[in-house]
Amino acid sequence: MNTIKEIMHTTPLSCRKDESIVAVVNRLFLSEVNFLPVLNETKEVVGIVTYQDICLGLGKALNSKAELKISEVMNPNIATVSAFDDEAFALNVMRTKRLRSLAVVDQNNKLCGTINFITLARRILSLKRELEVISLNRNLPQFEATHFLQPLG
Repeated sequence: MNTIKEIMHTTPLSCRKDESIVAVVNRLFLSEVNFLPVLNETKEVVGIVTYQDICLGLGKALNSKAELKISEVMNPNIATVSAFDDEAFALNVMRTKRLRSLAVVDQNNKLCGTINFITLARRILSLKRELEVISLNRNLPQFEATHFLQPLG
């Protein structure tokens, strides 16, 4: 099993907790990602924000004239993984927390990447295919070159 560092997205998009929802929605839409880690002033991960969080926040604030900030709609209860955790650990976190994506943080809780379920699923399928090829190769009869050089008849 590989570590998250080997397969994570190393140039993750993020947002600041004081950014406007409009700016973050545009970033989500243009980048085609489904979540953004939310960073504080020291670039520590303090939450995540998804389209669902934004829609729920906007629904609650329909009567408000003030522009909402991400800190008002983000989810501060985040699950993260380390770049040195293995793939199985990340999948288990996603399964138990019912998440599709995770922020990858260093020992200081600074963002260093992201990992999502699709990337992990592709990795698992790739490993499965490699194991099938290895298994097939073990079951094939081994031929010596001399078998092909013997005269016919």
